[in-house]
Amino acid sequence: MAQPKLSPEDLERFEEAVRHAEKATSNTGYFLKGDRRADPTFTWSPKSVADECIRRASSDTVDKQLASVLSTWQERESAGAVTAASSTSWTSNVPVVFTLVDGSYLDMLDEMWDMVHEKGDMGRRFVFVSLDDATTEGACAAGYPVIYASGSLREETTKQRVYRAKYGIAVSLIDAHEDFLFLEMDVWPRRDLLPIFAPKGSKADLTLMIHQDNPFVVNIGIYFVRANGRTRKLFDTLEKYLVKYSSAFDQGLF
Repeated sequence: MAQPKLSPEDLERFEEAVRHAEKATSNTGYFLKGDRRADPTFTWSPKSVADECIRRASSDTVDKQLASVLSTWQERESAGAVTAASSTSWTSNVPVVFTLVDGSYLDMLDEMWDMVHEKGDMGRRFVFVSLDDATTEGACAAGYPVIYASGSLREETTKQRVYRAKYGIAVSLIDAHEDFLFLEMDVWPRRDLLPIFAPKGSKADLTLMIHQDNPFVVNIGIYFVRANGRTRKLFDTLEKYLVKYSSAFDQGLF
């Protein structure tokens, strides 16, 4: 992976992420925080775990990275490392929860991770989708599941990378038959959102919020999506249109 070009502020945040890895080296339990509990007989090798995470992120396609993350979750669930979901209203597994993150939020990875793991099932299948080298390496250093969505998109503008990552991941999840909840890094729920956005018995394809001060305009800071042909067509269209016309405002298209 090429050496990231960082501002002094981003460099400071990245160095903090490296300190996470150093902390993990001397404290195995650091990698097992929150929902990431493992078999107590299993011994982590933190540096090799982080190195392998970075290798996959820098060389594998988004779909391959996603398949690896889904496989890891499935193995944990099959081994009984995770309790049954509290709701039975979903297509198959507990929905995937993901957020899009870049260097602007690198110093908030821990806070976001802890927040979703304190909120019911939201942390069960949570993954960061990263837009840059430094954030990817920071998430890997901390032991968090991460998909690097910009490895081959260096020539695109920032907005194109954001739109391709945000909506491309959505299409990949739908293709994998995974329902999902998306939330922005600046969204801070006070409770588990899954029972609210996907209540038992609901069959809605897409659940959105509205703005409190303008109920006629949707707010796409959070939305829940069921994996089916209709939602795939929607998100595939959004991705193609917004990458081509990146000056458009995606919230307006909804």
